[in-house]
Amino acid sequence: MTVFIAGGAYDSSAAQGVSGSSGSPVTYKAATKASHGTNTGWQDSYAVDGGAGQAVLRGGFNVEWSGKKSFTTLDGQVRTSLTSGHGIHCVKGYAGDKAAVFAGGQVDDLTVRYCELGDESAADYCIDGVQGKGHRLLVEYCFIHDCDNRGDSHGDGVLYNEPRAPEYFRELVRNGHLGAKTGKGFYDWYAKSADEVRSRRDRFLVEVLRGRRREANSATPA
Repeated sequence: MTVFIAGGAYDSSAAQGVSGSSGSPVTYKAATKASHGTNTGWQDSYAVDGGAGQAVLRGGFNVEWSGKKSFTTLDGQVRTSLTSGHGIHCVKGYAGDKAAVFAGGQVDDLTVRYCELGDESAADYCIDGVQGKGHRLLVEYCFIHDCDNRGDSHGDGVLYNEPRAPEYFRELVRNGHLGAKTGKGFYDWYAKSADEVRSRRDRFLVEVLRGRRREANSATPA
C-alpha cells in the first residue's frame, strides 16, 4: 500500500494503524510531479516540487506506540541539497516525546528517507529525530537538526534500540568469544594487550577527574 502526501501542512499526531509485510510494505510518499497518485483531479501545483512546498507533518510521523508493526517507509522522494528541499518535514514531534519520527512500541524494517526531521522554533522543535525500537532501521538522505534537550530527557538525532542484542554479538557469546576475558570477541585480543587498554582507560579517567577538580576549585570564591 502506498499513500501519497501532497505539499502542505498536516496535523499528523494520530498513530498510523496499518502494518506492512515482506513483499507488501506500507509506504508514505511525498507526492511529486513525476510520482503521485491517480491522475484524476491531479495538478502539479499539489506536488512538493511543483509549488506546494514541503509536506509538513505537525505532530511528527507516529508509527506506533503500544503495538508491533513492520515494513513501514516514510519517503520524501526529493531534496535540493543536503540541508534543504526535502519532500517531507516532520516537526513538533509526537505527544510528550516530541520525536519527529516515533516508533515507541516496536517497528521492524522501518525506513526514513528524503525527510527533514526537526525544527529550530520553540513551537515546533523535536527532542529526537527518530525515536523507538525495532530491528533493521534505515535512515538515508535526511537532514536531522535542532533536536535539542530543552529541559527534556533526550536530545538525540537517532535514538533507536533493538529489543535484544544484535545477532552478531549473540553469535559471539554462543561461540564463547567474550572479549578480553577469553582473548577474542569484537576485537582480537591476541593482537592487542588487554592490560595496556585498561591502563590507557584508567589514565584517561584520572585525567578527567583531575580536570573536574581543577574546574571546581577555580569556581570556588576566594
